[in-house]
Amino acid sequence: MLEVPCSQKDMTWGGRMIEVVSVAGMMLLKSFRRSGKDLDDIEHLQSLGDET
Repeated sequence: MLEVPCSQKDMTWGGRMIEVVSVAGMMLLKSFRRSGKDLDDIEHLQSLGDET
C-alpha cells in the first residue's frame, strides 16, 4: 500500500473512527494516474479551497 506523508485524517463514520486520505493526498494520488476523470477530480478538489 502506498503511504502518502501527512495525508490521513481521522473521521467518525457510522459511529466508528476511521482514517481517510486528505484532500491534498487524494489530489497527489490522482496526479499519478492522470486520467481525464482524475484531472477533472483534481480541478474540482482545487476549487473547493478551504471548504475541506
